[in-house]
Amino acid sequence: MRAAFSGSSFDLELVDTAELCVSELVTNAVVHAGTDIVVAVQLYEGGARVAVQDRSAHLPVPRHYASLAATGRGLLMVDQLVTRWGVASSAESKTVWFEVGEV
Repeated sequence: MRAAFSGSSFDLELVDTAELCVSELVTNAVVHAGTDIVVAVQLYEGGARVAVQDRSAHLPVPRHYASLAATGRGLLMVDQLVTRWGVASSAESKTVWFEVGEV
């Protein structure tokens, strides 16, 4: 992930945020979809859009678990850290994406 930002002038905090959030989305895809995944990064002046696609049509749902639960807060964390995020879906796949910075 970090390599996608190499040679850019992005603030280190923005790169760290993108790396943390893509890690969460990839983990969700591996755990919940169990299919091949594709990660795409688009850089813009001042921001980036990162997309994680898997071959499951099951949409992600932010959960509200107890504070001591070992799982269930990833999408809530992503929501708090990124500029915006969303899901594009079809009958055969979904793409969870987020944007950081000014896109």
